[in-house]
Amino acid sequence: MSHDLDFTKGEAAIAYTGDVPWHGYGSAMEEDQPLERWLVEAGMDFSVIRRPVSYINNRIIDKEGNVLSDTSQEKLDELRILGKQDMPKFTPVKGKVSLHRSDTNDQLAIVSPNYKIVQPKEIMEFFRDLIADQGFKMHTAGVLADGKRVWALAETGREFAVKGQDRLGGYLLLATSYDGKFSTTAQFTSIRVVCNNTLSWSLDQGERQSSGIVRIPHMSEFQANEVKNELGLLGEDGWNQFQDNVIKLSDVKVTKRQAVEFFLELLGVTEDEAAEGKQLINAKKLIAFYESGPGSDFVSAKNTTWGLVNAVSFFTDHGRRAHNTGTRFNSAAFGSGAVLKKRAFSKALELADAV
Repeated sequence: MSHDLDFTKGEAAIAYTGDVPWHGYGSAMEEDQPLERWLVEAGMDFSVIRRPVSYINNRIIDKEGNVLSDTSQEKLDELRILGKQDMPKFTPVKGKVSLHRSDTNDQLAIVSPNYKIVQPKEIMEFFRDLIADQGFKMHTAGVLADGKRVWALAETGREFAVKGQDRLGGYLLLATSYDGKFSTTAQFTSIRVVCNNTLSWSLDQGERQSSGIVRIPHMSEFQANEVKNELGLLGEDGWNQFQDNVIKLSDVKVTKRQAVEFFLELLGVTEDEAAEGKQLINAKKLIAFYESGPGSDFVSAKNTTWGLVNAVSFFTDHGRRAHNTGTRFNSAAFGSGAVLKKRAFSKALELADAV
C-alpha cells in the first residue's frame, strides 16, 4: 500500500513529542532535544540536489559524419564492433533540471532551473531563534510523498479555553515541496486538545486570510527573517482575533435544520441531490461528528456554530475517506482538507453574524 507518509528508509519519517500522533506513526522525542537530533529522527537529514536532464541522441553518425537511417539495436552493435560508431551521446534538455534526494538518489521532480530549493535543514533552522528567544517548542516534523514534501510544527506557547473546558493551543507550521505542487508555506494553526483537530488562524476571517499565513513561490528566494516579520511573530493580534472568533462561534446556537443545511451547502450538495439521497455519505458523516464526535458534548460546541466547525475539522483530520492515514494527513494539512476547513470557518462566522 502506498503512503503519503515517507517510508523510504523503512520507518515513517516523522518525529513527535507527547502522545502518539493520530495516524499512529513516528519516532517519540524527549522534550528540548536539539534541532540536529530532530532532523535525523524526522527523516529530514538529506539534501535536495540538482542534476541536468538529458536524452540519448538516437542518430547514427559514421566516422565521415554521415547520418545513417538504420537505428536498430543490431545495426548499432555492428557499427560499434567495427569501430564506426561512438557510444550514444547524451544531449541536455534546455530549461529543465531534475531534483534528487542526496541520501537515496531518488528523483523528486523535473523543474525549471530557476526553481528555488528550500532545504530540509532550512525548514528546521527556521525555528532555532523562535525556540531560543520566544519560548517555542518543537512538536512534530517529518517527510511526505517519498521526500517530495517536508514540514515542521512548533508550539507557540499560546493557549486558551472556551467556556472553561474546550482547550486550544497555537502552533506554527512551516512546509515546502520539491515537486512544484505548492509554495513554501508558513502558517499559524490551532489544535483542539480533546480530539487533535487542526484549524488555521490569522488576522482575517476564513478564506480572506492575509496575515497568519505566508506563501513563498519557488521562483522567489526564501528569506526566513522576512517570513517571520510578515507573520507578525512578535504580536498577539492574530491569536487574539482567532480567540475572539472562536468565542463568538461558541456563543451562537443553531438548529438541527441549520446544521444540515450548513453541511450540504459546504459540500456543494444541491437540493435535488439531497432529495434523491445522492452525494450524502460525507454529509451524514459530518452530522454524526457534529452530534456525537469527540468534544461535541462540550457547552462550547453542542448545537453551536463552533460545533459545526469542529465537525468539519474532525472529518478532514480523522474521518474522511482516504487511501491511508498518510494521504488523509497530507490533505488535511496542505490539500483539499485544509481548504475545506478554511471554508467551514468562514461560513460559520457568516452564519453566526446572520443568526
